[in-house]
Amino acid sequence: MWKSPPRLVSLLDRIVHVAFEELTLTSAIIQAITSDDPSVDDARTVLFLFVRDRLSAAIGDPVPERDEVEIVLGHVLLAALVSLTALRRPVEEVATMVRTSGRLVLSGALAAQAPA
Repeated sequence: MWKSPPRLVSLLDRIVHVAFEELTLTSAIIQAITSDDPSVDDARTVLFLFVRDRLSAAIGDPVPERDEVEIVLGHVLLAALVSLTALRRPVEEVATMVRTSGRLVLSGALAAQAPA
């Protein structure tokens, strides 16, 4: 049986809650990585690769279109952190968004590979 969704969902949920606990730092990071300042390009790339590596580890099992799944989940996570910091959405609302997105994206990727 495929065990990745609980591990991935747990990671996404934890990231949101830790980000909320350090909201000022999270806000500064989000402002930096979403700016058009070319001096943060290298740091932005390092951060995105780090997050993508963690997502990949949490996904675990082989998943069809894995690169695309990791990229989509990375964007969902970024949107969630923007919602948390800039839009001041409640932490549980944002956590629910990432948990639901994690489950739906992985379910969709697996459904795409299922025989018709």
